[in-house]
Amino acid sequence: LPEGKTLKTVLTPEQYKKLDAVLVDYMGVGLSNPMVAQQMGKMSPATLLTQLMVLQYLKAHMGEFDPTNLIDQYFQKQAKQNNEPVGGLETLSFQASLLYGAPLKRQIQQLDCFLNNLDYYAQLTERMAKAYYAQDVKALLDLMNEKFNTTCDSTPEEMAQLLDNRNLDWASRMPAIMKAAPTLFVVGAGHLPGSKGVLKLLQEKGYTVEAVKP
Repeated sequence: LPEGKTLKTVLTPEQYKKLDAVLVDYMGVGLSNPMVAQQMGKMSPATLLTQLMVLQYLKAHMGEFDPTNLIDQYFQKQAKQNNEPVGGLETLSFQASLLYGAPLKRQIQQLDCFLNNLDYYAQLTERMAKAYYAQDVKALLDLMNEKFNTTCDSTPEEMAQLLDNRNLDWASRMPAIMKAAPTLFVVGAGHLPGSKGVLKLLQEKGYTVEAVKP
């Protein structure tokens, strides 16, 4: 957060109380703990929201889910062990700006949506994971298109910035990378489905896209 601001100063007392209760539920301690207040009290709402989603899934899958060894990290480790090159389609600074650079008011809105709809977001994550493992791209798209019909919903501009524009950029650069060497691209599940998804964009360029057989 900007200098001089904390979550306690940017959130309403009600929002702060809800947040504290969620942290106690997920971690056993809340913002009244000095260490938690120091570590999380100055996080931007967007950064905190990302952490809360991970904590929510971790609580539901204790012993099954390791947030320090996610799928992209797994493949990077494998590549390095095999002395294979690892690159990126975007810079970390671009991603940080995209994911955490929304106006503070909008970040607070989205955090508040999560705090008020915990069960929905928990189920949404489970349903998306199930669709992903089932290779059901249509189900993924349907889940991404679910709406509250409130300010909780991403605007068309936000969706274009988060997904569509990046998909177009990636699909335009993938052919040259693949031509240079066989390449594994690891992207978020939300980038796969739809007419503007990476799979469709590659098909439109003449590529054959097939699901990996289990």
